[in-house]
Amino acid sequence: MQPAPQVQQWLEQLHTGGAPALNTLSIEDARAAYCQLSVQFGGPSLEMASVDMLTAQGPAGDIPLRRYRPIGLDVAQAPTLLYFHGGGWVIGDLDSHDKVCRHIAGYSGCQVVSVGYRLAPEYPAPAAAVDAIAALIWVVEHSDIAGRRRNVCRPAGAK
Repeated sequence: MQPAPQVQQWLEQLHTGGAPALNTLSIEDARAAYCQLSVQFGGPSLEMASVDMLTAQGPAGDIPLRRYRPIGLDVAQAPTLLYFHGGGWVIGDLDSHDKVCRHIAGYSGCQVVSVGYRLAPEYPAPAAAVDAIAALIWVVEHSDIAGRRRNVCRPAGAK
């Protein structure tokens, strides 16, 4: 299976741009390179009506969240998409995926809440997954802040 043309173009740009393979770098250098690469792709950043920092309470402490509200979105009716950045649980953060979240919010008609979960190896598994679950619970419990509660997906047969 071939990747989508945009993904193939991005991979080719990485290869021809002389970017080192992330697995050859130290954790710190890989994180910095990943963030630097992420801001180079995806076109211009989109303006938002607001971008707010929030904090969810997790079992191991505060979990940073960044909420993106696109221009023209009725906040009272806004569906919410919870976003977990890429990076294999080791690299990536709220900043490395800022442009991605702005594009999702701007083109989807929903607000996006991005989660700054704990990264390995400083926080081994299942730390990131625990933070992800805690962030989901926080968003549901704080729908007055994070967005509407209607149309929450539930397992089949749940009431």
